Amino acid sequence: MIEIYKKILVGIDASDESKRAIQKVIQLYKQMKSEVVIFNSIRHRRITLMVPLGLGFYSYGHYMIPEQDYKRLMRVNKEAGEKILKEAKEQFEGESIPVSARLIEEKKPGDYILSIVEKEGFDLVILGYKGAHSKLSLGSVARKILNKVPIDFLIIR
Repeated sequence: MIEIYKKILVGIDASDESKRAIQKVIQLYKQMKSEVVIFNSIRHRRITLMVPLGLGFYSYGHYMIPEQDYKRLMRVNKEAGEKILKEAKEQFEGESIPVSARLIEEKKPGDYILSIVEKEGFDLVILGYKGAHSKLSLGSVARKILNKVPIDFLIIR
């Protein structure tokens, strides 16, 4: 018997895996009529104010990105996140599926997921296998929440 999920949280970015996750959520919605919330976080491990200098065990301190450059990077990320959410929302609307879209500016995606799943009553989290920034076999967000999220977690390959 298929579990009935009432509220699904879907983290998306520009990766192919996220596009497949959207298609999977569309299929699930057609079976379960779940409430769907998609989100994109503009904070991730690649954008930081401090960049370490040196490699491995050799550290030469840190370089601090100038504030105006950091703000520009965040503005570009915000615009990209808005575009990702707009395109995803259009896919759902094209299938006549209601969806709520959130742009998360203050938390990294894994932290956001862990902070809201229980508070907002989600019973399924869906993520792509790896994100647009990942070169790893399993993305950093999926790895972070894999053993911490207290609800069902579906990873789309």
